[in-house]
Amino acid sequence: MNSSFEFGFELQGRGEVTSQDIAVGILIQPTDVPISWGIVCYILTFVFAVSSCLFHNIVSLNRFVAVTYACKYQQLFSKKNCITIIIAVVLCVSPVGAFFFAL
Repeated sequence: MNSSFEFGFELQGRGEVTSQDIAVGILIQPTDVPISWGIVCYILTFVFAVSSCLFHNIVSLNRFVAVTYACKYQQLFSKKNCITIIIAVVLCVSPVGAFFFAL
């Protein structure tokens, strides 16, 4: 794939895999593990799931622009704009996890 948004695709996949792996850890949590670890795993699963959903939206927007505005695609999704989008998604997801720790 020769797209400037390759890193976004990679983060989306990693977010999905990480949230699923942590969710399995929550389901089969042994009884001798502190409850706080289970809560942290739950929060991390939620954060990675939210980031995955946001990246799904960004990827669908990316594909829409690629099909609809093919001539302007390189300008709209330049490497600089893609990095800005990825940083914006990470900054939007960060307060989600911080909200749970504030409780």
